[in-house]
Formats: sequence, C-alpha cells, structure tokens
Amino acid sequence: MCLPAIATALGRVRPVLARFARDERATMSVEIVLMLPLLMLWLAASFVFFDVFRVSMVNEKAAYTIADMVSRQATLDNDFIEGTNNVFDFLINQRGSTWLRVTSVRYTAPDPDEGVDEAYDVLWSVATRGRESFATESFTDLSLEELIPIMGDNETVIITETFTEYQPPFNPFRIAPWNLEDEETADVFDESFGFNTFLVTRPRFVTQIINTDA
Repeated sequence: MCLPAIATALGRVRPVLARFARDERATMSVEIVLMLPLLMLWLAASFVFFDVFRVSMVNEKAAYTIADMVSRQATLDNDFIEGTNNVFDFLINQRGSTWLRVTSVRYTAPDPDEGVDEAYDVLWSVATRGRESFATESFTDLSLEELIPIMGDNETVIITETFTEYQPPFNPFRIAPWNLEDEETADVFDESFGFNTFLVTRPRFVTQIINTDA
C-alpha cells in the first residue's frame, strides 16, 4: 500500500526538482557572493606586489645616486655620511626606517714569491643610525668573490650599502616586515622583508677616499 503512494509522491516531486535544476535566476548573485572575497583579495595582493616592485626600483636608483655621490669625494667625514642618509630618505620618499653603510676597502693581490696572501683590508667604515660598521675581520666573512669585481693590487673601492624597511600600505597575507629599531634584527636584511643594496664603485678623482674622522 505504501509503494504506490511513494511512487506518486516521487512523480510529483520529480518535475519540481527538474524545474529547479533548470532555473538560472539569481545565479549571478550567488557567484558574486562566492567570488567577491577572492577577487578583493587578489586585487589587494596585486596592489601590494606592484608597490613592492615600485619601491624596490626607487630604492635601487637612489642607492646608485648615493654611491656615485660618495665616489666623487676626495675627503669626507662621518657627518657627510650621516647627511647622505637624509638625502637617501628624500630620494625614496621614505616611509620606513633606513640606514646605510659606507666602507673603503683596499685589495692586496697574492704573491707566492713574497709569501703574500690575497686580502681585503677595511681602511674605514661608517654606518648610520647607530648600526654596526665593518671591521676587516667581519668583512672577510662575506662571500667577497661574489660581491666585489676583480681588483688590481693595492686598488681601493668604496662599498655603499643601503637598507630600507618596507611597510606595505596594507598586508592581506599578514607578512611582518623587519623592525630596524630592534637590536636583534640582522645587519643584512632577508630579501623577503626589506630592500638592501651592495654597490661597489671606484673613487672617481683620487686613488683613495680619505675619511678625516677615521
């Protein structure tokens, strides 16, 4: 007795379900509700990625300007280098913390006959905003062959490093940038959280730039 009744009920429900499946009214509204959060997140991420590349390019151009300005000096002092940090801030329209380090390095070529080993000697090094300057020991710990081009015996170069904290206008992925005011922050940024440059230039008009405060 129940089977005919069930069959009759299913027969009545089947056309209703078929009409519901064919009905496309309000489909667009449902798609918008589902996709709008993802679309907004994608737009926000695109803006942040674009801003990252823009800030990176601005920082690189400003760093080359600072390095060229330092390389044209015959003598300088610590106040001059501190002032270049202010110039750097102006060039990049600074939003986060910045600092820079200028180092004069002399290269000694190896001479097996004289028993002289290859060496990079730090003549002087100045870092701004309370950061650590280079000593010869700490400097030689770097992979210098990857950072410094081939130099002649007793040649000097000026190494200009710039460091910039990047703070995005908004951060949909909750990525925290480096805090340069934290003393535990590494001297060299991780590339994911900040911008740094390491530029090597020869003195333009003298064989060695003298720091009168060194």
